[in-house]
Amino acid sequence: MAEELNALKRLILIRHAKSSWSNLKISDFDRPLNKRGKQEAPLMAQRLGHNYAITDLAVMLTSVYISKIPTSGVVAMDLAIGSWAEAGAGKGGMLFFDYPEKHEARK
Repeated sequence: MAEELNALKRLILIRHAKSSWSNLKISDFDRPLNKRGKQEAPLMAQRLGHNYAITDLAVMLTSVYISKIPTSGVVAMDLAIGSWAEAGAGKGGMLFFDYPEKHEARK
């Protein structure tokens, strides 16, 4: 049992930038970035390749098609691997993919 637990890694990918809460009447979808978000988002986009890199990574690891991980999107997966060096295509099992717009459609 202990060997099985050691052979499972969990990866949670989150995409987020700091948003402005100066107008509480604006929906999360339409909420602009605040000063910090505007400063940090381009740096992280450059480092991560905007959101395409995080989306491509999730799709590659889980073999589950996701068109894009939107801002504040979360992808969680378990990988049946002993070390992160073993991570690769199809090694992940999708636990969940959640994002704000998913819940807005239910309203």
